[in-house]
Amino acid sequence: MIKNITSLALKAMLLAFAAAILSPVFLLVFKSFYEDGVFDPFRHIRFLLLSDHFYLGLKNSFLYASVISLGQLVPMVLMSFVFAKFEFRLKKTLYVLYVVILLVPFQVLMLQNYYVLSLMGMIGKKSAVYAT
Repeated sequence: MIKNITSLALKAMLLAFAAAILSPVFLLVFKSFYEDGVFDPFRHIRFLLLSDHFYLGLKNSFLYASVISLGQLVPMVLMSFVFAKFEFRLKKTLYVLYVVILLVPFQVLMLQNYYVLSLMGMIGKKSAVYAT
């Protein structure tokens, strides 16, 4: 009986703590639907659907994402096949290097990428996105 009360009290405290932590997020989302003191839940949808920039950005996002994904998928599949089917010297070393490169976050390489792209004169061009 005491164990159930303790468990219930712990759950209530955790729920209160979660509500206190998440309340600013809920308030931010709720207040974003107000315009001039009037609650309008479709305000953001109208803004997006009537904006020309939204469709251009959506098209560019799909284009960049598909080209970059294919550009990464093809060499990774080929490298995985080589690691799985062939035996060669330094296989384990190359595999560890391959995994480490996959685990390096983009933020670590961002400055070096910018420097190389600026040396190549590609800053502000679509080809720079594909090159990274």
